[in-house]
Amino acid sequence: MQGGNLETVYGFWRQVVTTFNQGEPAPYNLLATKFRDVAVTIAMLNTLATEEGVLIDANAGTIAPALTGIGGSANRRTWP
Repeated sequence: MQGGNLETVYGFWRQVVTTFNQGEPAPYNLLATKFRDVAVTIAMLNTLATEEGVLIDANAGTIAPALTGIGGSANRRTWP
């Protein structure tokens, strides 16, 4: 589960569930390890999303013009 590729995590999850549901022989240790990796990754994403939601609820900021370089400006989120 290295490399930061969420698609790989989903692929492992799909493979584990498919293998188990089809009744194919598979080593328990391999399935359990992959499933634990998937579960930990999903739990971490859940925690991240929850924390982001709490921060946004606490202070969503304000959209206001901000300088972007030499004479340029764009709407950006500003924080108090």
